[in-house]
Amino acid sequence: MLAIIEREWGRALPLSYTERVGVMIEYGFCQSLAAIEGVTEALDALRLPICVASSSAAEQIRRKLELAGLLDRFGQNNLFSAALVARGKPAPDLFLYAAQRLGAPPGRCLVIEDRPAGIEAACVAGMIAIGFCGGSHCGPEHGSRLRARGAALVIADMHKLVGAMSNLL
Repeated sequence: MLAIIEREWGRALPLSYTERVGVMIEYGFCQSLAAIEGVTEALDALRLPICVASSSAAEQIRRKLELAGLLDRFGQNNLFSAALVARGKPAPDLFLYAAQRLGAPPGRCLVIEDRPAGIEAACVAGMIAIGFCGGSHCGPEHGSRLRARGAALVIADMHKLVGAMSNLL
């Protein structure tokens, strides 16, 4: 990302840039990051192996989950970063890697995703994808974008996740 910024701006970034941006991101996380309403109950209701497979860096995944109070629901060994595979989303590599580590056949995996590239990756991996369009970053057309990429179902409320899952499996 930094190389792209430097190329587009036509100059080198200051040496302190990465650290300053990191401090701003951490401050923003501490001020506003919280679990989406209903996700704690949904996770607690699941009786299946679960994981996080994210494009974020491993330390960011852990930090976000910690700040949201969700880290203990996944455990340290069920967090997978795109840094672990050759290609990130929309390639299926990360989801296939996570399924292998959990000992689950891809066709028996269910992915909950809020990004079109993640929905596409899940579908290419042969997994069922549920699109989530209830995040603060989701606009009114977000659900239709997730459906267009292959989401079997789209929900905007995490309270409906467990019921949605039972309808698909």
